[in-house]
Amino acid sequence: MLVVLACSACWTIPTHDVGKIGVEDAMRLYMTNPTVAEWLSKTRATPFFLGQNTWKIILHDGVVFYTEYSNDKGILYVNQIRATSDDPQTADRIKQLNQEIEALFRNK
Repeated sequence: MLVVLACSACWTIPTHDVGKIGVEDAMRLYMTNPTVAEWLSKTRATPFFLGQNTWKIILHDGVVFYTEYSNDKGILYVNQIRATSDDPQTADRIKQLNQEIEALFRNK
């Protein structure tokens, strides 16, 4: 049995192997609770399915892993993210932004 997985937003949103924004901007975008279509449109990154509801996008200064969830109307949203970077300054910003994200969602 062949199972084909596809993201409908991928067909209509022009994407690139390496996204057009950085990890910090992607993390700030995540803080706005974006739909998957909005996420892909603004990052302009090609999503790679890794299995178990996990996706990866490659940005010019790092990688963001994320999961998706669907609301009761069937709209897909970016759920949890995990960002990484080999650049020490970006890695420090990731740590700071992770704290901001935790505080934001703790208050909601």
